[in-house]
Amino acid sequence: MDPLEEAIELSTSINDELLLSAAKSNSSQQIVHLINSVQRNSLISRSALDSAILLACKCGNQILAQFLLDLGANADYQDEEGCAPLLISAELGFSEIFKVLMERAKNVNIENRKKETALHLCLKCLRSLQIAKCFLDHPGVNVDHQDIDGSTALMKAVESINLDVVRLLLESGADLNVLVNSRGESAQNISDRIGVGKIVQLLKTKEGNSPLIAAALSRDIESLNYLIHCHYSFIHDKGSNDNKIVLLFIQSVRQRSRVIDDAEMEIVTKLLETGFQVNVFEPNVGTPILLAVDIGDGRLVDLLCRYGAHVYRDVLVSAVRQGRPDLIALFASYKVAMSEFSADCQVTYDGSALDVALQLEQIECAQVLLANGAKIIQESAVPHAVVEGKFESLNFLLRCFPNCAKNVIANDRTDLLHVAVEKGHSRIVALLLDAGVDVNYVHNKKTPLMVAYHHEMIELLLKRGCDANIKTNTTALIKVLSDEYITQLKATFDFISPHVNVNCFLYIEEILFVLLKYGANVNATSDVGRTALMIGSVLEGAQDILKLLIENGADINYRDKVGRTSLHLAVKGRNLENAKLLLELGADVNLGDVNGSTALHKFPPLYGRMEMLQLLLEHDADVNVQDDEGNIPLMSLSEWSFFYEDVIKTLVQAGSSVNHRNKSGMTVLMLFASKCDMDVINILYDAGADIHAVTSDSGVKETALSILLAESYLPGQEECVEVAEFLLDHGATARHVNPGIIHRAIARSHETLVQKLIQGGLAPQDISLESYRPWPTRIVSPLSIALFMNNVRLARHFLDIWYLTQSDVRNLSRNLSIINLMDQSGNTKCASFLRELQPLSLTLLSFIVVSTSIGVGHDRAERIEATQLPWVFKERLLFRNEGFNPENGYTESDKMLYYLAKHSPINDMEMECFDFYTDSDVSDSDVDLNENDSDSD
Repeated sequence: MDPLEEAIELSTSINDELLLSAAKSNSSQQIVHLINSVQRNSLISRSALDSAILLACKCGNQILAQFLLDLGANADYQDEEGCAPLLISAELGFSEIFKVLMERAKNVNIENRKKETALHLCLKCLRSLQIAKCFLDHPGVNVDHQDIDGSTALMKAVESINLDVVRLLLESGADLNVLVNSRGESAQNISDRIGVGKIVQLLKTKEGNSPLIAAALSRDIESLNYLIHCHYSFIHDKGSNDNKIVLLFIQSVRQRSRVIDDAEMEIVTKLLETGFQVNVFEPNVGTPILLAVDIGDGRLVDLLCRYGAHVYRDVLVSAVRQGRPDLIALFASYKVAMSEFSADCQVTYDGSALDVALQLEQIECAQVLLANGAKIIQESAVPHAVVEGKFESLNFLLRCFPNCAKNVIANDRTDLLHVAVEKGHSRIVALLLDAGVDVNYVHNKKTPLMVAYHHEMIELLLKRGCDANIKTNTTALIKVLSDEYITQLKATFDFISPHVNVNCFLYIEEILFVLLKYGANVNATSDVGRTALMIGSVLEGAQDILKLLIENGADINYRDKVGRTSLHLAVKGRNLENAKLLLELGADVNLGDVNGSTALHKFPPLYGRMEMLQLLLEHDADVNVQDDEGNIPLMSLSEWSFFYEDVIKTLVQAGSSVNHRNKSGMTVLMLFASKCDMDVINILYDAGADIHAVTSDSGVKETALSILLAESYLPGQEECVEVAEFLLDHGATARHVNPGIIHRAIARSHETLVQKLIQGGLAPQDISLESYRPWPTRIVSPLSIALFMNNVRLARHFLDIWYLTQSDVRNLSRNLSIINLMDQSGNTKCASFLRELQPLSLTLLSFIVVSTSIGVGHDRAERIEATQLPWVFKERLLFRNEGFNPENGYTESDKMLYYLAKHSPINDMEMECFDFYTDSDVSDSDVDLNENDSDSD
């Protein structure tokens, strides 16, 4: 054991002498023994601690220094010579101890007798940069402190050519020009004197770049060489852009002049020789080799390749865009791959250098690429050339690969020829045809001629043998007049003007002329049987086109597969001028389609209606001609959801039969009734339309009134009520109306309509409610609805005229369920009415039974007439005699009613109700009639 270690081990306490001896020895073992012994007992003085920390700093013993500081050593202590722990560790380069002391020291700007701070002294050691960084990171440091000679740390750093610290001090704001030393020199003066003035200026004015980059960008070769040879540490800083210096320098060349001179070449060479990266990449900039290609200097490109520049797709593409086959050949000499491959070993063609070369028609570049192994995909290359109209590229491809166009079409069924034709690439089309592409090739039901929009192209195709009469679902002549063709034609030539159709049709007329000249069949049809004339008849402003077609033999009365002619289509399309021209040139105005409908049947009553109608009538259109369903043109108008009275009035005035019946037995009035147009009904009525007409077919008999109420009597249809009341006021019978209609009218409070329906012969009937359950029973009568609607007035009216059904017998017999329902629903008037109502008389009960047995329906009146009842009872059964009030007691008429009721064919329930009211009032013996009289009834 060392004597000092033994002394420490044997000592009961550590004194100043042992502490200082251990510090001077700088022995790790002794210091460890010392630290462990101090934990037991310590008699160390404060002065010994301070002296010991100076010794620890001189020895660079971080453990001891930290230990002494923890024991209370003063980090700011200075001896008689002015030495302090911070100054010693800075001067000797003990950076770890320096960091600890910077955290403990109260005065970081402490100075020695020469007024030197730690920042001054650190420049004497090899670790000056680390210590200077640590010092300058402290917020309280004075970076411009001057020593006894007036020198600042920056001056000393410049004089020692410590560029790392110079840069650091300048970044921290150290003064370069104002402060001077005892010799009157500033830091800049000193740098100029020793020959590094430019370097210092670069460090000062680098504008975000390192001095190395600044020297390169300013073309300062001397400074650049100096900096490179200095090997100063911040060249290799992780945060430095120096690794991008080659890229940044070449970028500056491109931005400035796009020409690199010899001096700049020397700089690049120097940088590459030094080992700076040649393949560094910057987004939106690229790599040095990409910039070099953009500059276009072969020497620079070659230099970068020699130093291992990676030539990737963008570099090759850039060479192509520059039109530099020589650069591509240069890359080939460095074994650069001319094509890229995907992960599954497939050629990536789109966007490749060869693809771009063909797109830009850089044929020499394409040749060099192919010669050096570039892969081509014909299925992409050929369509690209065709679509973009690249004649030279397509010509090159066809020379290199003679069958490529035919192969692409055959393998992929593409529309290469169609695309070239549509775009008007005449030279491309000629190349394809020369290469053997079929001029009549059909793609998507179109021949090339069907997508040709240029006169020259159409002439070319026809001269090269294109058949104008090939039919797919149409022909070329018909296609030219289609909406699709016209829309594309306008887009192709931008026919945008106030007379767009005029300009377009003039052009189309010229196309048609060419097609006809080459033998196009003017009467050829599409798959729906329509000719070019038919298609043209719906085009507004196409009169000259129609004339051209007719002059060349178009059949003006030709009918398509559904029998429509050009006139049909012109009229339906509301094209007045076309219709006028067709009629003037001989179109048959009364020719019907497969359904027998003429142009007048198909006449749409829209804008321009009267002019079109007058035109047809002036050319002898038959207003009473019938289609296959027996409808005349006036009837066809009922199919529209709106009407123009002037059209209907004109047809009527022209002799249209308002009482004509179609094959379904429907009259004009019946067809129009459900439309609820009062003006139209008035016109037809004034013209003599028969309101009483009944359908003549074998089914359910209908009238205009019954059809109206069955189809149009919906909530909110007030027009329907108006028309119905008009018909009833003018004698229409309600006998054919569905009896349930009156229930609807009662529920909607249309009392006037209710009364008119009753007067028109509509008998009361019970109806069954499947889903509406407020009423106690499923069977409801007109009276039940009136009661439920709290309409006492109407209920009294029904009772007064005996407009009752069998179900009303129970309803009117103080039915508590109905009365309670009235109370609960707030129908107090009806509830009171039912409570106050007297029991039904025998006469009324008998009447209800007789009325029920007669039944309802359109022949109720005939059945009533066939009975032997007196006239007054017949009127009552027709509900016409509201004033009939029999006297009290039973008259002979009452007995007759009773007799009829007893012998009517009614069901058991009805009989039970009847007997309930009659047994106590009258017996068979009271009836003075012979039983055999029933046979006569």
